[in-house]
Amino acid sequence: MTRGQALQFSVNRRVTMPVYVQLKEQIRHLIAVGELGPGTRLPPAERLADNLCINRHTVLKAYQELAQQGYVESRNGVGSFVSGAAGAVAAEALPARVLPQLDVALQAALEQGMTPEQIAYLALTRAAALSARAAAAPPAVLDEVVARLAGVAARRTGASGKERRRQTTAIGQKGGTG
Repeated sequence: MTRGQALQFSVNRRVTMPVYVQLKEQIRHLIAVGELGPGTRLPPAERLADNLCINRHTVLKAYQELAQQGYVESRNGVGSFVSGAAGAVAAEALPARVLPQLDVALQAALEQGMTPEQIAYLALTRAAALSARAAAAPPAVLDEVVARLAGVAARRTGASGKERRRQTTAIGQKGGTG
């Protein structure tokens, strides 16, 4: 992130994911992709809350959880900053096995005409619905998400049931589970 460039955060009240979790995940993502480097100051909680029309305590809860996970350091009276060790924490947190499968599913959805917003909404709602099972068997759950994304994409193009099953199987096989 370049000096003076404003951070852009958003919240979606239509999803079941709590607002503080949405905010926390956006910050974690920016750290993971290198947009927020060590020492970068996060927006003051009150200002960010005002910009997003949310309660200041919601922002503070996101910052507190990020601090507990090693992504952020809070300094009383100064602010919250990306931790010097955040890059290493973020790299460990990225599920390398999952990214290729996710890329295949995302590419299929994009090729079928879905917008990034539609894909994000679908992913958030499905992840919330599958979260209980995700803890028990992440690869199987991911395969189900991939299959559902492929099915949605195929339905949007009018593919037959047999063709949808073939596309879903092909997408699931491309990514592999392990």
